[in-house]
Amino acid sequence: MLLVIIIAGGVVVGLFDNSHSAQMNNSLAPTAGASFGMALPSVSTPFDSSFGVGQASSATTIGNGGTTVLTTVTMAATSSATQPDTTVVKPNSPGVQSSSQTTTTNVSGSSGFIEFFSNVTVRVSSPQTSLSSAMAIAYTYGGYVAYSSYNNFSSIAVLRIPAANYPSALSQVESLGNLTGFQSNSNDVSVQYTDLNATLQSLLTEQASLLRLENKSMSLNSTLIIENEIQGINTQINEIQSQILQTRILIDYSTITVTLERATTTTPTPLALKLIATPKSGMAPLAVTFNSIVTGGTAPYIVNYNFGDGTSYQGETLIHTFYSSGTFNVTVTVTDSNGNVQEAWTTIHVSTAPTSSQFASFTNYVSGLLISVVEGIVEVAVVILPIALVVSVVILPFRNRLRTSKRELKAD
Repeated sequence: MLLVIIIAGGVVVGLFDNSHSAQMNNSLAPTAGASFGMALPSVSTPFDSSFGVGQASSATTIGNGGTTVLTTVTMAATSSATQPDTTVVKPNSPGVQSSSQTTTTNVSGSSGFIEFFSNVTVRVSSPQTSLSSAMAIAYTYGGYVAYSSYNNFSSIAVLRIPAANYPSALSQVESLGNLTGFQSNSNDVSVQYTDLNATLQSLLTEQASLLRLENKSMSLNSTLIIENEIQGINTQINEIQSQILQTRILIDYSTITVTLERATTTTPTPLALKLIATPKSGMAPLAVTFNSIVTGGTAPYIVNYNFGDGTSYQGETLIHTFYSSGTFNVTVTVTDSNGNVQEAWTTIHVSTAPTSSQFASFTNYVSGLLISVVEGIVEVAVVILPIALVVSVVILPFRNRLRTSKRELKAD
């Protein structure tokens, strides 16, 4: 009787589990034409523009109503991307963005005790020849060359130009080649220059007083002390006069430091294109990763795909899904900014997924049902057998004792 209960319970459990599994499989089965896709972020590279180390790219006003130096940098960058439903763009190295730079310098004359300094970097074909031209500019405007040096790759010159001719000379220095860096600043030394002259007058007055005291001195010790003071005053006067002279030179002669760099000429390599597709064959729906490797030419590039299934897309690295079977000829073309065009192609083979016969399906169903019934019998046995063991070990002996006790009572 116990064996019958276990087998019957196992059959019921197995049938229930098989029915429940079939419902779950039906709910999870993919529908025809399901799409394959990934959401990937677009890539944007910020434009970076600079003049180089120590170079200025902002407007600077030089103090006390004096010269105004204006440097303007104009930047432009473009980028765009679109994505169809079945094609996913994968992020790759950012493309080259176009930019333009315009530098305008406007310097007007000024009055007052103001020192002007400019650092100019110019790219030229011959640094040595351009150095001679820069030195000639200084001499033409009545100035001189404070320092110069030259090597095979660059040259540098420090030009001192009369302040009245500073704007014109600066404009000619900038036109020596392709201006790549510019920095200008000034130093208003009006207060400093006035203080130096006032200090000098004070020292000269003190010197005259000491000389008068020395002439009136009647003691040797007093004379020696006064001469020592006069020597100290003379040293200070020389230092102040040197500072005044240096300041006067910087006021009268503006400073232009020009760095001349050799321009490098490179021959552009021809435009080349290589197409990589992975995988190239498989069952539908088949997701294929395409990667166009572009070299040479002139960036930025425009890359166009034709997948051979009636769809096309623009991009370099992407994923495309083929839903129908067949052989598809995928072509890709790249165009650089100079209008040069290259083309590459590959073939993708997509096969149909095999279908099983009805007999095989029935056999699989029966096998699954039998396995489910056996598993149900095992589950029921695991539950019932411990209960039956408890009944046989505990309850049945106790029941037999009760019956024996009743018989003994009846016999008495």
